[in-house]
Amino acid sequence: LTQAVHLRYALTVAIRFAASRVQFGPRAEEPEVSILHYQTQQRRLMPILATTYALDFASRYLMDRFVHMDYDDPSDVAFVHSLASGLKAVSSWYCHESLSICREACGGHGFSAYARFGKMRDDNDVSQTYEGDNTVLMQQTAKDLLVQYRREFSRGQFSGMLRFISRNMLTLVKERNPIITRFQHESHLRSTEFLQHALDYRAARLVHISAMSLRRNRGHPDGMFGAWNESLAFLIDLARAHVERVILEKFIHAVDRCRNLGTADVLKRMCELYALSCIERDLGFFLQHRYIRPNKARAIRALVTQLSSELADEAVGLVDAFNFPEHIMDSPFGAHDGNYVDRVLEYVSRHQHDPRTSEDPVGQLPSILRSGE
Repeated sequence: LTQAVHLRYALTVAIRFAASRVQFGPRAEEPEVSILHYQTQQRRLMPILATTYALDFASRYLMDRFVHMDYDDPSDVAFVHSLASGLKAVSSWYCHESLSICREACGGHGFSAYARFGKMRDDNDVSQTYEGDNTVLMQQTAKDLLVQYRREFSRGQFSGMLRFISRNMLTLVKERNPIITRFQHESHLRSTEFLQHALDYRAARLVHISAMSLRRNRGHPDGMFGAWNESLAFLIDLARAHVERVILEKFIHAVDRCRNLGTADVLKRMCELYALSCIERDLGFFLQHRYIRPNKARAIRALVTQLSSELADEAVGLVDAFNFPEHIMDSPFGAHDGNYVDRVLEYVSRHQHDPRTSEDPVGQLPSILRSGE
């Protein structure tokens, strides 16, 4: 996917730059620290890094399902089409948002043409509408979920995409243990059981809310068109919730399959950060439906910060794993050695001095670059 390439590239530039760019420190007589040490940088970049890995595992799963799709089975074709629609929309929206964050994380240097963010944003912008407008694609995903929801009541069993939520959906929607809604121990918040159940609950609840909204508006003067239009906000939320829970499921499977203990540990923390970030972004929903209480919401925010700090130590290695060759990176700010000052000088030195001025722009660059101007 184009979005995956853009996300990987942007993160490689932003994280390598943040690891090498130093500014300030605890004491004047001590060396300055890299800006990746700052909590704001970690909070910006680490959730994006975790989500990029998560999207990669989900995309691999989708491609495998597409390759092995049974074209004679309508439910299998519908499943692949629905997931592809939702995943394309979610990933391109997320990439659009993340490119700006990565650009800003590089400060003024991120606006330089050498950082390549402008070109990436231009290339990525169209992805939100080509191969189908994202909002329309999300409605296709939501429609398939609602079709399966209706079949649950007519046949008493799930098929298609809802198989990935629960075979006892009503129990899942109703389950709000008052102790669990307040429980904030770190081991609980990082457990696969809690993370999966939280995203499953959100998707299941939104299926039910969307269905009830359509039913409530079935007498609309414009018929089903009007009922659907009155429910669109719920439907888009439903599709996003479902796609994010499928992404988490595939990330968990990837962690379980990893045989290298050190790698598995890092991937597990990335998986936890992805899931907790999804919950944090939608805390309003979980609080509104009393799935979690305020004390637990505060604990989740604190844990996202903690995991972002832990994973910052692994960040350079995690973007190195994307394995972009230097000639493909073609950005001094994303160079493997992190020496962006000398690299920018090399880039600028390839061009002749402007004959209209006697100033030496190359000679002024080192001080400008180090000051971040």
